Amino acid sequence: MTKKPRRSANTSTTAILEEMSLEWPEPPVGIKLSDLERETWDVMIQVRDKRHWRDFDLFMLAKLVKFEVKTRELWEELMAGEMTQNVNGKEIANPLVAIICSLQNQQHQLLTKLRLIPVGDSSALLSKAPVPTVPDRVSVYENEKVSQLIARPK
Repeated sequence: MTKKPRRSANTSTTAILEEMSLEWPEPPVGIKLSDLERETWDVMIQVRDKRHWRDFDLFMLAKLVKFEVKTRELWEELMAGEMTQNVNGKEIANPLVAIICSLQNQQHQLLTKLRLIPVGDSSALLSKAPVPTVPDRVSVYENEKVSQLIARPK
């Protein structure tokens, strides 16, 4: 009787070692990232499995990284700045607020296109953890220790 060779499962030690040996994708050729952008890239690239990044996704991720760094810079400038006034001395809305909102909207669109955030009814993406149940009032009143704490009408 000959033994059948065992198939290796995706969770086998070999598969895990192969996964660990894969390098995280680098930014696309021609995309220059500053040091801060590179740090942000290193964090954002890990939101998806190493094998699931396509070339076009990497271009969009590079754009997302640049938006994130620029948004942070503008936010710091907005927080450090003073109130903007018109020629009459009346306070007006700071134009940086509109720029930051625009960048954040573009970021959200890219996140959606990259499918890094759930869209619509994404029950498949939600955790399947059991929802904790709230004990009904009868069982709370029946509990001896709890019933001593509850004020009852005389």
